[in-house]
Amino acid sequence: MPLPPLKNKTVFAFDLFRLVIDEFVLFDNLSFSIREHESVALVGPTGSGKSLLLAVMQQSLWGAPQQKAQRASNPWRQQGQVTILGHECAPLPPSTDALQEIHSSIAMVRESSAWLPISIAENFHLAQRFTGPSVQSYEEIVDNHAQSPRNRALLLSLAEQMPSEIEAPYLQYLAIIRALVRKPKVLLLDEALIKLDPILL
Repeated sequence: MPLPPLKNKTVFAFDLFRLVIDEFVLFDNLSFSIREHESVALVGPTGSGKSLLLAVMQQSLWGAPQQKAQRASNPWRQQGQVTILGHECAPLPPSTDALQEIHSSIAMVRESSAWLPISIAENFHLAQRFTGPSVQSYEEIVDNHAQSPRNRALLLSLAEQMPSEIEAPYLQYLAIIRALVRKPKVLLLDEALIKLDPILL
């Protein structure tokens, strides 16, 4: 007896997507879809456009939707159809409300994450203030995400340190936790694990 079809919603749908900047074609006839609960890896050589595609999927290239006068001088041009979390995002950019929902639902962790020059605990507090009304203390966050007592003690020891004082593997681990605290619907990782030491996990 065949299994019933999956009813997972489509999160990303690209249909013959084409992206051009000035006269350079960056993507051409790109078609794929990703549904809820799927994990997908992008594989390719350096410079092949993986990070650029993730930026398109996050809609971080465009910022606020452009006015008509701005679109006329904008070097980026899209063709084809793109739907993200149910919002049409190409060939025209989404509305302001749709863009806000996309940005609040998708978290991106890059190889090198941005931090403010304040303590790690303060960074976590401020990040939560920007993404919603609920704010957990840094200790509560560690309790929810630490994998072992040793791991918890390590994370707590970093609370009052500045990002510039922390080694890259630990800082990257914190960046992933910071993204997960938002409870995003979609987590995009742009070589985010490349600096991680497996022993941290």
